[in-house]
Amino acid sequence: MSDTHHHHITPLPVLLGTFAMLVALTVITVFQATQTYVDLGKYEVGITLLIASAKAGLVALIFMQLAHDKPMNGIILISAILFVALFLTFVLMDRREYLPQIENYRLQDPMLADPAVSPAAPAADPATEPATP
Repeated sequence: MSDTHHHHITPLPVLLGTFAMLVALTVITVFQATQTYVDLGKYEVGITLLIASAKAGLVALIFMQLAHDKPMNGIILISAILFVALFLTFVLMDRREYLPQIENYRLQDPMLADPAVSPAAPAADPATEPATP
């Protein structure tokens, strides 16, 4: 019984196009994380995860060649991604329950509330300082 397994060689333009798309999505991710013009609020994490999922999908389809593999491998990948999304959804939903406690903790410690604020160094007591020659 002969098992004929054919390797698919991805054309160079497809690889370069995928690379360009990955670079573009990375630039969009960096811009989205550093921009201060528009506050996306609670949607920021979702948008970042959506961009990351698109990059992961491109890598899986093109570089891991799932586009040319058996359909079962794609189903397994999609199932794994859906389970990770489900788990992240539960984590983000549970996070809301602890926000009041986190804010109270930040208010108790000024260093956590604003890292730019540093506690003042204690003043040196001249009576306890050793004399310098």
